[in-house]
Amino acid sequence: MTANDCVQAFAAAHHAEFASNQQIHDAELVGERTGSAGVRAASASERYSAITDYADALLRLWARQALHLARIAAAVAHTLHTGDARIGADNLRLADVAAVSTLYVTPHLLAAPPFPADNPSLDAPTAASLAAAHQRVSAALRVAGEHNTPPHVFDADLPDIKESITALGLLDLAEALHDYGAHALWLVATHTVAR
Repeated sequence: MTANDCVQAFAAAHHAEFASNQQIHDAELVGERTGSAGVRAASASERYSAITDYADALLRLWARQALHLARIAAAVAHTLHTGDARIGADNLRLADVAAVSTLYVTPHLLAAPPFPADNPSLDAPTAASLAAAHQRVSAALRVAGEHNTPPHVFDADLPDIKESITALGLLDLAEALHDYGAHALWLVATHTVAR
């Protein structure tokens, strides 16, 4: 499943989550009128819980796939634009782990490709958009850190975590990683076409 597939699946699950939440409210209203509030609300709550768990699992998958896209695209972009594969190699090493918690604990592993002024194939808007996308990743990591969330929460479903991982900052991180990967991939594409 690609990062783009994950976005679509997560969006559908998130929509179902909102619809299910409305069904809980509706079941309570109908139940009050018919005297079956407990049964209807319990059934709707079970459905909501299952959908929320599914949405959280898709969000974890999306973040992992977006990280994969970002680190590979950034490594290739860096190598193409500088000829220096050292930072690119660091990004590829991150693939060996492929866990979002690794990036959470060690954010420097996803370095922004440098923008050499003497490189004619790199235009200012492309460089600026990639830099902004990398800043969004850094900001999302900081926000997630402000929740004092154990990093492994972003990798596995844990029953002891009562708060949704969306609220813990993983949605922002998945979006930022996906955006950064897309911008780095665009940089690679424009570099390849410019040659």
